[in-house]
Amino acid sequence: MNPISVYVTLGLALALLLSIAGNTWQLWHSGVAAGRAEGEATITQLRDTNAGLAKTAAVNSAIAVVAKEQNLALVNDLAAIAERARGERIVYRTAAAAAPLAPNCAPGQARMDAVNAMLGPQAEVKP
Repeated sequence: MNPISVYVTLGLALALLLSIAGNTWQLWHSGVAAGRAEGEATITQLRDTNAGLAKTAAVNSAIAVVAKEQNLALVNDLAAIAERARGERIVYRTAAAAAPLAPNCAPGQARMDAVNAMLGPQAEVKP
């Protein structure tokens, strides 16, 4: 074998190894860069989602506070209505006991006045 051909073969082998090493490094470097860019995009998307969820949580918290206040007001209104109904029922029972009906008699004026007082003012019903 000719010594020049050995050196040429070794030189070509070395060039091949350097080419393979360079290609491997370039492939790895581009993959890392792509992975880094993809990771940064994912992080940005997650931060945007987190900001949106934080805004939604703040709105839900404000709604919950208002709902609590309104529920308390509704319970108080309901208690006032129940107390008024108790009073009206007592007025009606008192008027009914004071003017007992005969078995063949329709309700008297006092009883109807007590019913009307219990019902309060009502709009006229038009046919």
